[in-house]
Amino acid sequence: MKKTAARSEELNRRVGATVRRKREAKNWSQERLGKEASLSRTSIAYIERGDQEVGIETFVRLVQALDERPDEFLREVLSEPHSNEAWVTKILSHAS
Repeated sequence: MKKTAARSEELNRRVGATVRRKREAKNWSQERLGKEASLSRTSIAYIERGDQEVGIETFVRLVQALDERPDEFLREVLSEPHSNEAWVTKILSHAS
């Protein structure tokens, strides 16, 4: 597997894990988050498993529905445990 594909899959997994944590912190079901973000429950499930890439429009819908700041959400995604790779550090340094 190429490094780019592996990074993309890892990023999808991290975004999904962060969405799940935020949703569960609100005690929301996948269906409720889907309704709030104008997405299907199935899409939320795919995102949370890391099986669906999140485009910018979907990202905006999710962070607005979860009442999050986009920069803080991304910082949490990129600083998730096991994120000691150099590319994560580089992205975080450009986000400040």
